[in-house]
Amino acid sequence: MKKISSLLLCAATVLSLASCKKSEVKGDAFDCIVKTSEVTENSVKVSVEVNDAAAEYSLWVVEESAYKEAVPETAKKLKGNAAEVFEGLNADTEYLAVVYEPSFGFSKKGFVTSKPSMVYPCLQGSDYIIISMDETTIKKIEKKIKYFMPADGVYGEPNTGTLFFDWWNGGEAGTASGPNFFGVVADWFSVKTASGWFGYAFRLAEGLTDEEKAESAKRREVLKGITADYTLHIAMKGTAVGDYSLGMLDGATITIGDEKAAYGFKRDGEWHEIEIPVSAFMAGEKYDASTAVNVLQWTQGTNGYPTTLDVDAIFWYKK
Repeated sequence: MKKISSLLLCAATVLSLASCKKSEVKGDAFDCIVKTSEVTENSVKVSVEVNDAAAEYSLWVVEESAYKEAVPETAKKLKGNAAEVFEGLNADTEYLAVVYEPSFGFSKKGFVTSKPSMVYPCLQGSDYIIISMDETTIKKIEKKIKYFMPADGVYGEPNTGTLFFDWWNGGEAGTASGPNFFGVVADWFSVKTASGWFGYAFRLAEGLTDEEKAESAKRREVLKGITADYTLHIAMKGTAVGDYSLGMLDGATITIGDEKAAYGFKRDGEWHEIEIPVSAFMAGEKYDASTAVNVLQWTQGTNGYPTTLDVDAIFWYKK
């Protein structure tokens, strides 16, 4: 009997969280259903469905530990069905969405905000020019994006689109599965080769159609606007030993070594970020944003021969 009673108590608790809780009922003219959705670490969407479109009621969100049966001055005054977004909440905290209508009393719906997400310093800058970034992360910085130029072209004869990912000398697609650099399950650029030399590049094509040519021209102007105060951000991972050589717009090449190098990453199969000031590429005599075809280019370095390239989170930004 004790086990049955415990189970019934648990079931009752679950049901109470999924519906309105009446703390004081003074009549049956008004009724409501309160729902929460789109819960993040600092916001929530609260939807209220009522049976009386003319009835006025108050809606607010409060930490459960601070709840009192009193309508705060900040409560939203509403009428009819409504959906309101509340922001500025604390992460990983128990909250109540509360409705008050004089003839009905107080109705409460509990929810818990998401745990705080990792803060990436590389997302705290401005003027982002992006080649590769997942949609979830893009939404977090969308107001700070200057231009998005994904590799949407297809390599061939002739090359289509405006920017495409190209490889030479026996390369083939690798496996891009699992979380990317930002912890989101999304694709990234992955290639592998078993030959004695490799080259991988994001190349700017002129395009075939008038629309592609216009877009290519826009992207060329954006590249010309990448000044010395920008930083190139890339994320790489792998286990193959050996250096990479990274170039930008025909400028100076930068060696990408292991974790001990000025620019490099530990070969442990985990994601690591690499940030290089654009001024380092501009130091090369042939740097030319006006005519260079290879926007970014990877080849093997002088120390060893890595057989794979996994790269994500490719963008320029101002710190």
